[in-house]
Amino acid sequence: MLDSILDLVKGPVTEAITKSKDVPTTQKKQAIDATTNAITDTLKSSIKPENISQLTSLFTGGSKATSSSNFLTEGIKSAVVGVLSQKFGMSKTVSGAIASAIIPPLMNILSSKVSGGKGSGIDVGGLIGMFGGGGKSSNSKGDIAGNVIGALGHLLKK
Repeated sequence: MLDSILDLVKGPVTEAITKSKDVPTTQKKQAIDATTNAITDTLKSSIKPENISQLTSLFTGGSKATSSSNFLTEGIKSAVVGVLSQKFGMSKTVSGAIASAIIPPLMNILSSKVSGGKGSGIDVGGLIGMFGGGGKSSNSKGDIAGNVIGALGHLLKK
């Protein structure tokens, strides 16, 4: 299931890094892998009960999904800038430009997958139930994140 999310993230990352003339050809694959992992880790760590309102807005395709004020957008940008600056020695300007090229398509893809047409979206009520410990999930944050990542992974296989 995590593979589906990695594949989803990898598309916009690959496109942005491949097009960037500031990433040396010899480092493009490593930069793609490191950036994909940083974004995936950010997605996983952002799925917490205290973020339910913002996650709901994202999952229902609200305009906040691609907004720079969205906590998830800011977290992804920070993760991308950090990994590209620290591991590949890129300036914050260059890594910020790459992050800016990745975030809108990634958030649009994620939002459309989650809130798409009949049968393709996640029931936000179900997510709230998971966050509240309803159903078969327990109240531990790890289980909550695992359940939501699992739900996203299942959705992305459709």
